[in-house]
Amino acid sequence: MRVDIEQSHFDIYKKLAGDINNAAARFRIKAHKISPRAYEKLIFSTSISVEKKKKGLARHLHEALVKTFSVDPRKIKSKKELLGGFKNNLMVLRAMVDKLRSINHYLEESFLREIGVTKKTPLPSLKPKKPQKILTKGYLGKKDLESLEHVAYSLIEKVIFLDKKLLEGYKRGEGRIIKEKAVETRHIGDVLKKESEILMHLEAKLPPPAKVKPALLKNQVMHHWVARIFALLSGFENEYKKESMIFSKLKKNEEIRKKINRKIKHILKEKEKLLRVKEQRALSMKTLKIDNEWRLMFYQFNAAARL
Repeated sequence: MRVDIEQSHFDIYKKLAGDINNAAARFRIKAHKISPRAYEKLIFSTSISVEKKKKGLARHLHEALVKTFSVDPRKIKSKKELLGGFKNNLMVLRAMVDKLRSINHYLEESFLREIGVTKKTPLPSLKPKKPQKILTKGYLGKKDLESLEHVAYSLIEKVIFLDKKLLEGYKRGEGRIIKEKAVETRHIGDVLKKESEILMHLEAKLPPPAKVKPALLKNQVMHHWVARIFALLSGFENEYKKESMIFSKLKKNEEIRKKINRKIKHILKEKEKLLRVKEQRALSMKTLKIDNEWRLMFYQFNAAARL
């Protein structure tokens, strides 16, 4: 089966494999744990723009994932100490992924509406007739999933400590590098949705610290786990690269550039002010009515509050 891989995605996972191998060669069990303080400042910061915060988180996510998973458990004497490092690091990694998902939620549901890139779609119903349909809707197509699986396979080939015997369990497919098309600004919503879905899958691969058991450190389990985590990271970074290019185009518009560069605390203050105005109007009425305008304001305020 032939699998199409975008040139940018190929370049990203090739560089990622190099970063992993370099980190594995330098690995020291005493330096495995990452300090939460180094990341909490960025995670909870509201004194920067959404764009800058996401850029910083994406960079830190790459560094933290590489440091956490570039390890060969066969060469570690103290599995207990290694398990402690994983538990510590997963707590930080999950916080970063959660914040990135929150930023994407704001960009998809609020910001793109504001700048007129996406149409004003109706808000989700308070009581959807088929809630399972909302939960199962996916934005990664068959080609996207095949590409991620092929990258996982390719990383097993390229990463020095991954067990090559695992390749027997993969369906070998021929990878064909293709030149990706230029992504237009109107496609930014699709790019963000793909990012969000990849982040959702990545979060599922990062269990809560309490769920981290010694069984995860078994060679076969560990190596499958690591390959798929890094494949998802490469997929996210490929989509994020497209997003960055689109935002560069959008910033050529002076009005949009100002909105992109607004600090998070100013966004939240603006949303809170609009919500209060609507609330005061409602209180002056004889009967309280929660209309779509109110719901939209609350929805956008809540999205901004999670930034």
